[in-house]
Amino acid sequence: MQTFPIFQLTSLDSEDCWSLLAEHAFGANNSSERSNLEGIGREIVKKFDGLPLAAVALGGLLRTKLLKNDWNKVLRSNIWDLPNLNVQPALLLSYLELAVV
Repeated sequence: MQTFPIFQLTSLDSEDCWSLLAEHAFGANNSSERSNLEGIGREIVKKFDGLPLAAVALGGLLRTKLLKNDWNKVLRSNIWDLPNLNVQPALLLSYLELAVV
């Protein structure tokens, strides 16, 4: 029988999490759109506790949303406050957006 080392995955720090979300939200277009939405994006990042999958999923969701109002809707969504979720709220937001499309 062979054993494998166990790796303890840790959360990303806020800056790395923001970078990952921004990379997926803006792609190569890191111009004025980024500076216009960065403050809101950094507030969104605080809500998902450094989980890389959440950063990627929400970055993909926000890629098609270029208005502050759209980003604020994600930031202020009631989903963040739902108790006893079996799924990370960021992933649920992304999933629900797919269901609407």
